[in-house]
Amino acid sequence: MILRARTVVPVTAPPIHDGAVWISGHQIRAVGPWSEIQEIQSVASGPVTDLGAVALFPGLVNAHCHLDYTAMTGLLMPPREFPDWIKSILTLKSQWTDLPPASKKQIPAM
Repeated sequence: MILRARTVVPVTAPPIHDGAVWISGHQIRAVGPWSEIQEIQSVASGPVTDLGAVALFPGLVNAHCHLDYTAMTGLLMPPREFPDWIKSILTLKSQWTDLPPASKKQIPAM
């Protein structure tokens, strides 16, 4: 698989404008300008996906979480758009004057 992006930000090199990442199995095989990665396209098996105007960080694992969202289970309707979802979360959180009820239940277990 090859992922193309407007900007690729490698861990050990400066950002690459119009870059790409070749992934084989669970390994990153190559990172570089699209013009270079494009040349190995015949060797790389799988599709080419153009992600468009995004920054791609190969190798970065985004392991953050929002534990407070677990207290919102069943309180929010599925949104049509991402901004609507964020607005509904912010509205709900602004109504909390103390810890959410689900969090209070978990304190003895901590």
